[in-house]
Amino acid sequence: EFTIGIVTANWFHITRDYSTISLYASGRGHYTFKKELIDNICDLVILISPLGKLLPLEDINELNELSSSEYNPIHIPFENKDRTLLLTTCRPHQSISPLEIHSRNLEDKENSNTKNYVKWEKLIPYKPSGKESEVESIELPHGYIRKKSEHVYNYKKN
Repeated sequence: EFTIGIVTANWFHITRDYSTISLYASGRGHYTFKKELIDNICDLVILISPLGKLLPLEDINELNELSSSEYNPIHIPFENKDRTLLLTTCRPHQSISPLEIHSRNLEDKENSNTKNYVKWEKLIPYKPSGKESEVESIELPHGYIRKKSEHVYNYKKN
C-alpha cells in the first residue's frame, strides 16, 4: 500500500533562500489534519500552490502581522524531503507580473540545494494578461499582501 496526499494551504512559507518550505494553516481542524497527513499517513506528499501563495518571508510572525490573522506553521521534517513534492506555477521572464522575480528565484533553485522538499521538474507556466494594475490585482488578490509586495516578493512597481 502506498498513500499519496495532495495538500493545499491558506499560505505556504518558503524561506528567502528557497531551501525550506512549510504550510500555514488556520481554521478548525485544518492544522491537525494536514500535520497528520504529512507526518504519519502519506508516503508521498504533493504540495499544490499557485505561485502567489508561496510567501518568501522570514517566519510565521511576518505573515501574522501582515494579515492580522493567526496562522500556525506546519513544518515539514528534513527527513521527508524525498517524499515531499512542490507543484506550482511560474511566470515568463520579462513578465509584467509582480511575481516574475519570485518565479525566477524558485526556478533557479536546484533540488540538490533544498532541505525538505523537491520541486516538480517542470513548473506550470502561467502568463497573466491585462494592464499592469489588473495583473497585480489578479496575482496579489489579498490587499494586505499587495501593499507589502515589494518586501514580500521583491516587486517594485513602475
